[in-house]
Amino acid sequence: MSVDRTHAAYEFLSSRRGKTFTVDELAGASGWKPTTVRTYVAKKWHAFLRREGPNEYTVATFDLSEEQFTGLQTQVTATPVFEPEYDYDVTLSFAGEDREYVERVASALHELGVRVFYDRYEEVDLWGKNLYVHLDDVYRKRSQYCVIFVSQHYADKVWTNHERESAQARALSEKSEYILPVRFDGTDLPGILPTTAYVDGNKYEPSGLALIIAQKTGLDTDLAGMLAYLRSWLPDYTIELEGTQVRFQCQVESYDGSFPARLLVEMYRQDMLDSMFLMPAIVPI
Repeated sequence: MSVDRTHAAYEFLSSRRGKTFTVDELAGASGWKPTTVRTYVAKKWHAFLRREGPNEYTVATFDLSEEQFTGLQTQVTATPVFEPEYDYDVTLSFAGEDREYVERVASALHELGVRVFYDRYEEVDLWGKNLYVHLDDVYRKRSQYCVIFVSQHYADKVWTNHERESAQARALSEKSEYILPVRFDGTDLPGILPTTAYVDGNKYEPSGLALIIAQKTGLDTDLAGMLAYLRSWLPDYTIELEGTQVRFQCQVESYDGSFPARLLVEMYRQDMLDSMFLMPAIVPI
């Protein structure tokens, strides 16, 4: 980071409160490359800028001291590695008879980048363990949320009830919701009140339910941030989330291509979108 360039950028933005500027204008005034300006806009300046169009922004508010402004740029170059609080974003608890639907949910969650506990993804790790103890640990301590797929089949199973009891033990200690019920029928489960809000699994395709779960876990924040960052770099592109893919369309480049959302979210989390996706020009720029 150049102190002179940061000072020039601060002076530029300070003098344009309530005014509109282009990325190229700020790049010319500061000496930064346009790509550097877009990085700052996407990651650290969105609180005081309002986007007006491709490469065009208005300084909506700007009450930072120069020291505070300089600190923002330092944070961009020192983005911490993503360190989740839990081993899993969500665990799935279900009866074997409902596996076909749940497996498609698990697959969509995985493709979106959600860290999901689904038994078939854990076969090697589960091999040889005391499952009664291990699953209690997973469902009670190691996940941000637990999605329970409620059905008569679920109520009749010994193992699903063990998972439910572990999840409920965690829920009792939480100040916010932990158990997220998805209902296939009207079966009552002990400890889950009829007044508890639920999602009707009969009304959603598995991929649609996966998106709702992703939003609940907070992945939508990463998705939104990733999409905003890509759009700031690629203003000529229409960039949209379609299912578990991110689609890039550009008439100027005659380009239409898709990439896994999971891959791009992980790059965004690790602050590697620039070096591994954008700068190598995986999509035409």
